[in-house]
Amino acid sequence: MTDQYTYPTPAAAYPAAPGVLPPAPPNHQMPQFYPAPPPRKRRGGLIAAAIGGAATIALAAGVVGGLIGNHLAGTTAAEPPPAAGPPAPTGEQVHAATVDLCTRFAAGYRALPSPQNTGFDVLPTANYIADALRDTPAADGSIRDAVTKSLALLRDHAASASGEPTRGAIQPPTHWTAAAANDADQRVWDLCRAYEG
Repeated sequence: MTDQYTYPTPAAAYPAAPGVLPPAPPNHQMPQFYPAPPPRKRRGGLIAAAIGGAATIALAAGVVGGLIGNHLAGTTAAEPPPAAGPPAPTGEQVHAATVDLCTRFAAGYRALPSPQNTGFDVLPTANYIADALRDTPAADGSIRDAVTKSLALLRDHAASASGEPTRGAIQPPTHWTAAAANDADQRVWDLCRAYEG
């Protein structure tokens, strides 16, 4: 094997000194890079302006066309029919509402303690009767009027029984009397008991 030639390793061809790197390979020419093209000018603003201008022109043409059309057509539009109100309640609805109102008035009146010394004695009944009046708009008109007057006097009774002195916007009634309230209550009792609907 002596006639065979061995080549030295590339690292062995250079002296190995501490801290010394082998020489860099020969520098081959790198390919040339082309410079970046200049940035394009944006045309989005121009497009948006064109669309906005077209929309404005179309809107203006529509308004002008509408005005001209109305002028040529004249004012021949018919007036709309008046809005129909709710239908009048039937006799059965009036009867049912009147029975409900009178029954709730009697229940509230019987819940009053005797005597009524403070507003707290009167307020629950006043609220109960007010709810009954609000819930029965179809009840007999004369009975509703009588209950409304009785309720107003009941509220006056609560305010006068509060004992709060008159000051500023606080104005408890001074005209409330038990006789007037009793007369109003008796009127409701008489109408409710005589109702045959």
